[in-house]
Amino acid sequence: MRKAALVIAAAITTACTVAASAATPIQEMSFMKGVWSCSISSPLGHQTEIDRNAAIGDAWIHISGDVSGGMGRRASHYDGYLGRDAVRNIWVYIFVDAQGEYGAFQSTASPRSRVQNWSGVYPQGNGSFVLRHLSDTRYVIDFPLTIGKTKAFVHQDCRRVASLASASSNASADAQAYPRAAPITTHAMYTAQYHAGQMGFLK
Repeated sequence: MRKAALVIAAAITTACTVAASAATPIQEMSFMKGVWSCSISSPLGHQTEIDRNAAIGDAWIHISGDVSGGMGRRASHYDGYLGRDAVRNIWVYIFVDAQGEYGAFQSTASPRSRVQNWSGVYPQGNGSFVLRHLSDTRYVIDFPLTIGKTKAFVHQDCRRVASLASASSNASADAQAYPRAAPITTHAMYTAQYHAGQMGFLK
C-alpha cells in the first residue's frame, strides 16, 4: 500500500508540475512585445515596415503596423491581433488594414515554434505563409504575392529594435519616416470581427 501511495503521489506531483510549467498564451507571445523593424523584399521590389506590438490582457497581442509603399502596393497602416483559441487548441491571427482588406489565419504551432505554417481561413483563398522564429529578437516570414497577373514570393525579415517605452522618444521621427495612411474603415473592422466571431475566434 505504501508503495502504491508513493506512486500515486509521484504521479500527482508530476501532473501538477507539468500543469504549472505549461506556458500561457501571453508567455508564448511575450517576445513579440515592443517595436519591430521589418525589411520586405521580392523580385517586385522592396518595402519597409514598423510594427508596435503590445499585449491585450493575457490573451492577445495587438500589432500596429505601418508599411511603406513598394512592390506595386501603396503605403498602408494595419492592425493585427494574435492569440490562442483554447477551445480549438489553435493559434489565430486576424488583421484589417486601411485599404479595406482583412483576413484570418490559423496555425497549430505556437509563436515560439521554430517553424510555423499559417493557413488562411477567411476569406477563402486568402493564401498562407510560413513564419520561422529564429530568436526572441528576430523572425522571418515567406509568402506568395500576386499583383495583377504577376506572382512572386516575398521574404520578410523582422528584428526587434526597442521596447515600446524606450521608443516613445522617437515617435516624431518614426511618424515622419512612416506616415500613416487613411484610418482603417469601420466597415473593414466590423466585417473582420463579424467573420472572426462566426468562426469562433472571438468569444
